[in-house]
Parts: sequence; structure tokens; C-alpha cells
Amino acid sequence: MANATTPSHGIRPMLTVEDLAAVLRRARSTILSDLRRAQHRVPPTCTPRGTRKPLWRPEDVEAWLQAAVGQVPARKERRRSANAATTAKLAAEISAELEASARVQGAGAPPPGEPAQPGLEASA
Repeated sequence: MANATTPSHGIRPMLTVEDLAAVLRRARSTILSDLRRAQHRVPPTCTPRGTRKPLWRPEDVEAWLQAAVGQVPARKERRRSANAATTAKLAAEISAELEASARVQGAGAPPPGEPAQPGLEASA
């Protein structure tokens, strides 16, 4: 007995972008964008000879969805921004300067920014 969605010849109709968007609950533009940029986000297409628009076989869509069940999308490790990298670099430089001044201070020299003799301050 034929299914209500299956025609009498037994071949199920192909899904269009609009059909796939409804099944996946995504926007049509998202499907088309993913086809160009991130093909792993959409089921494999089937474009018969003489067709320009992408089409999907319902079996392929179902298999793709079954394979995706239970998979947790991988999260990208957050990259440090240029500001964070610059801050880390500056912190390392300041730390190195403080260590150097501590060594120099142990030798009897004043730390950077302080007058060499007490009571002699730079005039502003």
C-alpha cells in the first residue's frame, strides 16, 4: 500500500530549498548560504541532469538528521582578541621591568622614576 506522501509509482518527490527550510526550521537564505560556505550544515544535495536548483532526496535528509541526533556541535575555542593579547604582552613587559628594578634596587640604585638622592626631586 502506498504512503499518502508517496505517489503511486513509489518515488518520493524531491525536496526544494523551501521544503528543506521548513523541515529544518531554518530560513531559505540560511540554507543557501550554508550550501556555499558550510556544506556540513545541510544534507547532501542531489541535482539531476538538466536541473539548476539544488534538490534533496527525502531519504538523504532523513539519514542526515538521524546521524545528527545526539551529536553536540563542537564549540570553537574562543580566540583572544588583539586587545587581550596586547594586554598580556604589556603585563609581561611590566613584570620584567619590576623584576629588573628589584635586582637593581638590591644593588643600591633607586628604582626607575625616583630621584637618585633623597630630597632631589625633578622640577615640573
